[in-house]
Amino acid sequence: MTGYLVLVARFLVGAVLAVSIATKVGGRTAFPDFLGWLRELTVVPHRYVRTVGVAMLTTETAALVLLVPTATSVAGLTLAAVTIAGFAGSIAWLSRRGVSVPCRCFGVSTRPMGRAEVIRNVLLSLLAGAAAVAAPAARQPELAQPETLLAALFGGAVALFVIRLDDVLELFAPRHWKVRD
Repeated sequence: MTGYLVLVARFLVGAVLAVSIATKVGGRTAFPDFLGWLRELTVVPHRYVRTVGVAMLTTETAALVLLVPTATSVAGLTLAAVTIAGFAGSIAWLSRRGVSVPCRCFGVSTRPMGRAEVIRNVLLSLLAGAAAVAAPAARQPELAQPETLLAALFGGAVALFVIRLDDVLELFAPRHWKVRD
């Protein structure tokens, strides 16, 4: 049973990373737009914006690639946990400094980054970390087994909610609610 929960976590975290990567490279202007967003944050010196952007993209891609084979999934989950925790800390720090820009985690959002994105990333990081700890003791099914379809569907459904969190908050939050810190 634990093996399937680890597999669900791998699918969920993998889907989140895949969409994050795709929004950064999914078109001719996607990466330059992402770099423009990094410049907007005003905390990355302009001469390092490209380096930081490439490092973020490379780290997310490495975590995703390591998640796929069972043999390297613990490394992928660990790298994802650390990376996503770093994003949570960065968003919290930026919010505290009064930087008010929309989140570019999964494309373009209209809501400024804040508490919801921090909580989302902390929970994702904890999930990835817990799965990394549980994985060595759990018998994980190989991806080719038919039973993995349910794990993929459940992980994908939760990932879809996580990815569309800003839209969900906009849909259910009355206009007078203060959603951001």
